Amino acid sequence: MTEELNMQQQLLIVDDEQHWVDSLAETIDWKSVGIGGVFKAYSGFEALDVLQEHAIDIIITDIRMPEMDGLELVERIQVEWPNVKCIILTGHADFDYAQTALRHKVKNYLLKPAEDEELLESVSLLVQELQQEIEQFTSNNNALRTLQQNISLIKSNLLQELIKVKSYPLEKWAEKKTLLGLPFQADEPYALLLLRIEDENAPNSADSLIQYAVCNIAEEVFSRYFHIWHSTDHYGYIVFLIQFNHSDNTDSNRKYQLEHSASRLQHNVKVFLNRQVSILFSHWHPFPYEISQTYENVVSAFRQKVGDDREFFMQVPNQAAKNEVQAISSLYEPPTLAHLLELGRWNDAEHKLDLIFKELSQSKYESQEHLMEAFFHFSSVFTFFAHKNNRNLSTLIGNGFHQLQGGQAIQSIRQLEAWAHQIIGQLRNDLIKDMKLTRLETVVKVQQYLELNLEGDVSLQTIADHVFLHPSHLSKIYKLETGEGLSQYLFRLRMEKAAFILTQHHLKIYEVGEKVGLPNTPYFIKLFKKHFGVTPQDYRDRQGP
Repeated sequence: MTEELNMQQQLLIVDDEQHWVDSLAETIDWKSVGIGGVFKAYSGFEALDVLQEHAIDIIITDIRMPEMDGLELVERIQVEWPNVKCIILTGHADFDYAQTALRHKVKNYLLKPAEDEELLESVSLLVQELQQEIEQFTSNNNALRTLQQNISLIKSNLLQELIKVKSYPLEKWAEKKTLLGLPFQADEPYALLLLRIEDENAPNSADSLIQYAVCNIAEEVFSRYFHIWHSTDHYGYIVFLIQFNHSDNTDSNRKYQLEHSASRLQHNVKVFLNRQVSILFSHWHPFPYEISQTYENVVSAFRQKVGDDREFFMQVPNQAAKNEVQAISSLYEPPTLAHLLELGRWNDAEHKLDLIFKELSQSKYESQEHLMEAFFHFSSVFTFFAHKNNRNLSTLIGNGFHQLQGGQAIQSIRQLEAWAHQIIGQLRNDLIKDMKLTRLETVVKVQQYLELNLEGDVSLQTIADHVFLHPSHLSKIYKLETGEGLSQYLFRLRMEKAAFILTQHHLKIYEVGEKVGLPNTPYFIKLFKKHFGVTPQDYRDRQGP
């Protein structure tokens, strides 16, 4: 178990000397000390970008770098990512530097050139320290969760019951309140908060562990001024019922403390969990009255906020009497069908259709207008998806397009369901085939560019610009199609071309290095020996005249 967790640690190497970063990343056996991934950055600002995109555990950074030096970087990291462990690797044995580094809780201060063993030992100690922290955290949380699990589940189920039933007998509530030790007072104002985790790109954005962590943070943030009680509804929202517990229970103070606490909650969730959350809260009502209706009002308001707005905090606006006619909520509940198609999450899109038609089959939606609502929604989504991919919908779905034009698909719910599933299947097959061809073309262009420009600028950014893609997207495509990382291919290409030149030409060793884009001769020799097991000269000698 320990080894499995250790392999999850991620290392980031930062230095403005690119050859130094590349050498450390590619020639040291980081896996032997429990590092599962090594990332590179050539400036402090580039390092911050990597930290935003990846879960980095350990950083090795130089001090003297342009624009942002290593000590400034470490200071930023300690504020925004306090759990990241930092090592200084520098050529400057300056006491002031070391003193500042210690003040920023740097774990080690090494001088260049450091031996590989010294670096491995330093990183290994930090991996062990991280492992101990994880085990301690897990042990404490498991013990706490074991003690609280049953009573927490009962409390959660009770809140779910309150938001579902139209009324709840006061005698029954008094009994449950005493049994569960709930501090909420009858007739005192309460409010409902609904929290939505907005990270739809991450498959686990709403899993139980994330929800558990969000609720823990909310309890810590709100408990100073509010009693707080939480559960999760069937939409995936986290429902909080709060009641002010401070002596200054004025409307203005209650409003101020609620807004302040919600702002802190959003900030802490972003910092500690790397997630965005949106929060809607109800008007205040005497407890425990109108909980179900209050909940429905907040849910209804959330359904109107499924566009581009993210990480908002607002009160549900006053609404007129509710119309009996209701929209098909699952059509608009995130993640939407359009979003799932855009991300290529085809199985989830099929599941989304099942949810929509399950809701559409309910008696309150069995009208021709509701059928048309779903039909026009699907038509819009499919057409937008086709056009965004530079295709005509009629070309992609063939006969299904004639059913769309003639309205044949909306004669019954079952016909519409069969039509929608058929269209998604056709879109999936065509787009996957087209995407694979496009990716293969990209791989060929990249390899041709590298073969012709090995002596020049072959940085990831330059290659990405050549094929008009974002660097991180290019890396993913290349690895997906070839099974090999782009940097691995570049390294292998350099070594293979160097070996060929050594056997076919009488160039000096440093000239061979220049030919393959490695003008730093000691670094070239080190990489060559790591790949072939011998130095370039020994390799040439073994090949004979």
